[in-house]
Amino acid sequence: MECPACGNNAVIYNGVEYVCSQCTTVLGVEFAKCVKSAYAEIKSVVEQILAEK
Repeated sequence: MECPACGNNAVIYNGVEYVCSQCTTVLGVEFAKCVKSAYAEIKSVVEQILAEK
């Protein structure tokens, strides 16, 4: 995951929210919802592809 503030790929989840380990920008709960939603969509597409095989 890329930090929108500094572009670093070292965003971590600290158990509560996403935080950039480079610039310490707190990406917050709203960002986490976007990531969770994107993950769910990707998972759904992968499951459909695997079901077709």
